[in-house]
Amino acid sequence: MGLHTRSGRPVIDQPIRWSLRKAATEYGVSEGTFRSGFKKHGISPGPDQRYSTREVATAIYDPDRLDASIKEAKARKAAAEAEKAQMEMLELRGVLVRTTTLEEWLPEFYIQLAQCIRHLPHLSPERRDAVLKVLSEHKFDTTKPARNRSDEEPNDKLVAFNANRV
Repeated sequence: MGLHTRSGRPVIDQPIRWSLRKAATEYGVSEGTFRSGFKKHGISPGPDQRYSTREVATAIYDPDRLDASIKEAKARKAAAEAEKAQMEMLELRGVLVRTTTLEEWLPEFYIQLAQCIRHLPHLSPERRDAVLKVLSEHKFDTTKPARNRSDEEPNDKLVAFNANRV
């Protein structure tokens, strides 16, 4: 049975042949991209100065280029996973601290620091007030309830922390 035209004549399946311009237009890439793909794979146009669909696909979807892209993507993924694992390890060691943890810890720290400064006997009242004024410029909402550590927010970042400097 096969395909027939409206007039009843059989349709003869002819392979699609592509001119360079038609292929470039259809695939939305430059003719130069096709030329370099054809050249790389040793593809020359046929006697009709056109290319088969297979030749066009080989030129545009270079298997070597696709393999290289896959390898690069896998390498980027492995590097990201290694970096994440390293950051988690540094967090466990206490070298890195989550910003949400600092947000919970800092208000209490500043309150205790202010109390210590108020009771330093060798600090003049003027100097004490100046230091407390600078300290008060760091406003923290101490009315927020503490967050559960398992709640990771998109903006929760790890920051370097050196406990010896506190």
